[in-house]
Amino acid sequence: MPCTAGAMEGQKDLVQRPREVFLFVVNGEASVEAASPDLDAADRRGRPGRKRPHYKSRRGCLVCKQRRVKCDEQFPCSNCLKRHERCIRSNTAGSRNNELSTRISQPLNVLMVEDTSMNLLHLELFSHFQRSLVDTLAFSEIWEQVLPWSFQEPYIMCTILCLAAMHLATVRPQSPRYSDVAVQFLSKSASLFSEKLSRPVTAQNSEAVIAASILMHYISWSHIGFIDKQEKFQYQRGNSPLAMQLSKDPLLQLSFGVQGILNEAFRILMGSDSVFLTTGLYSPVYAIEEAILQQGEDPWRFVHYFMGISDDPRCQPPGDDLSSYKENPTGCLWLRENRCNTETALVPPQEPPNTQQVAFEGIAKRLSLLFCLTSISSSTNSSASQALTRLQPDIERCFFSFPVHYSRAFRELAIRGDSRALIILCHFYRAARILLTGPRTWWARQRSRVIECLILEDLTSRGLDRYVVSEGF
Repeated sequence: MPCTAGAMEGQKDLVQRPREVFLFVVNGEASVEAASPDLDAADRRGRPGRKRPHYKSRRGCLVCKQRRVKCDEQFPCSNCLKRHERCIRSNTAGSRNNELSTRISQPLNVLMVEDTSMNLLHLELFSHFQRSLVDTLAFSEIWEQVLPWSFQEPYIMCTILCLAAMHLATVRPQSPRYSDVAVQFLSKSASLFSEKLSRPVTAQNSEAVIAASILMHYISWSHIGFIDKQEKFQYQRGNSPLAMQLSKDPLLQLSFGVQGILNEAFRILMGSDSVFLTTGLYSPVYAIEEAILQQGEDPWRFVHYFMGISDDPRCQPPGDDLSSYKENPTGCLWLRENRCNTETALVPPQEPPNTQQVAFEGIAKRLSLLFCLTSISSSTNSSASQALTRLQPDIERCFFSFPVHYSRAFRELAIRGDSRALIILCHFYRAARILLTGPRTWWARQRSRVIECLILEDLTSRGLDRYVVSEGF
């Protein structure tokens, strides 16, 4: 049947029209290309028996190869850009295969920490912090404000994820992936926070800095990876293996920095109605002191004993004293001996003339309160048990903030393995082991048990274990 001229021209246009391509997107990836069915049929009529050529990507990035998707071989490729992933390429085919196999064989948590984008492990840790971990932390009034900040401040987010990983490593010791990722996040969070502190603390970031400092202090409490549990601490004159371990303790090394950061931040907030200021100025000392008095105990009855340790010549290395330390005591922020208000809280007390008293007197008073509580905890009196239960949040906060109040001289002595400082620390961790037994104090339980045992072993080798007050005194 003869064709009209118009039909002939239409067929000609159809054959000569450039091939139109439709892109199919599967799960956010451009993975399938197809031509229009009508055009593809016309193309087959023009070239019967021929298959469409298939181009195999041989120089694609390692991420696309691992995910088994087609790579456009650009750098970075479009797939990695869409997924906000780091595009990884190599120079040779051999190195590409080796790197790919290495990357695939690595533990999942290592890959997740190296990647800066949000992934499933990050989401799990953040959700765990929000749903389970916040309820175990002191200063409960501030965390509702802090969580949204973490999406704008990487140092806060990384610190939150680090602490969540440490908590999961504690409550799920059978799963090593959390302890591995906690160590990696620890380095990252410390680096980001140090970078933040290299710039001045201002009114705009002071609250965020306070929150991060508190989180870092929790991390320092819960981290005991610096302890070599296999080493035997046999003391020799002038040589304390335990001192080498304690010199790496972040709770000793960083607590003084935390004190300085909080001093600066609270001074900026002074006079404001910030919840961070009112929370930071609250002292649990008064509630603890009152509860001890109600039980008929003297809250300061151990002060003389602990101060006597610092003066006992049998506890002092020959020629070692505290006169070389220049102490500039500051007002305590989380735990105060004297009542304070927003006008006088951060005014430091006058420097006492005796530097040795600066190092031990304030610690002795706080430690006396805690040891009185251990005495009450051994009582069978039901009213004493109920009093301790009501007092538990204040007890937890008192222990948590205790290292912040170490004087510079005391820190130096502890790091050097001085017997006087070790005896005080042994008492502190013994009280913590006795009083901090609930699930809320997960951050202290392992540290208290391990370090008390190691210090006591060291003191025994020095013949000084008799200076440690026994349980049930």
